Amino acid sequence: MYGEDGVDVLNTKYLDKFEFLEQNFNSLITTGSDIVRRTDSEAVPAYKKATRRHAKLLKKADPALSSKQALAKASDPLLSLFHPQKFFGAISERVAEGLDKYTKEECQSVKVASAKGHLLKRKYEPIQAETFA
Repeated sequence: MYGEDGVDVLNTKYLDKFEFLEQNFNSLITTGSDIVRRTDSEAVPAYKKATRRHAKLLKKADPALSSKQALAKASDPLLSLFHPQKFFGAISERVAEGLDKYTKEECQSVKVASAKGHLLKRKYEPIQAETFA
């Protein structure tokens, strides 16, 4: 649960709207910097790195395993170990897969690269941090 309204952040419908998050990146970073300072931003990446190493060892021991199966065997679900309010970067595997797919196929930098350097115009200006003050 997050905030006074008691909304479960991980069950909201906007969580996988990565285009919105990308378009408002500057606002999110500006207004969210205080949140990042209050959370542990090193534990989750370190755990993910250790999990990938363990998955490689499992795959080496059993070549019949796919990479995804080895990764699933190597660890428990991330959210069962790290609470999102305390650990920055703790997101569900489904959201992480969606984010990876978005950054590799659909984000603005990919669109610009595929457009051979033609800049894309923004439809709307980013939300300014002062809006939330």
